[in-house]
Amino acid sequence: MYSMMYSMMKPLSPMFNDPFFRGFFGEPQRRPNRPGMQVRIHETDSAYLLESDLPGVGRDNITLTTEGNVLTISALRRAPEWHKPEGEAAAEHRMEHRMERSFELEGIDTAAIAADYVDGVLKLTLPKEQPAEKPAKRQIAIGGEAPAALTE
Repeated sequence: MYSMMYSMMKPLSPMFNDPFFRGFFGEPQRRPNRPGMQVRIHETDSAYLLESDLPGVGRDNITLTTEGNVLTISALRRAPEWHKPEGEAAAEHRMEHRMERSFELEGIDTAAIAADYVDGVLKLTLPKEQPAEKPAKRQIAIGGEAPAALTE
């Protein structure tokens, strides 16, 4: 389902990079005042390394899934439990925050993806698929009898 929607939306993506669709300070006008899941991606010879800062998110509130060649990272930052002191007029203005990002994984060995989460930083190793080995050259024998016209 996701890949079908992604293929329909992909041609529209460049339109949103147009200055007409950008905010006053050059930021896209998607979800104003809501922090999103920002990532850094580094490429090595054998893998892509993806890092995302997720401060305040518990390990149990992070979900990593692959469906086909799409990786989805979901995270939930829960508001800490707060107890109002007796007799004080106070309000709580902290809410849960859900984040989600999806990435198309062309040329990635999805079965070998590894993840670590330490000190609020999620680190994924996305190994590149190894190219198939080139088969060795071999001579193929031709069977059957030669036609009579060629043997005379």
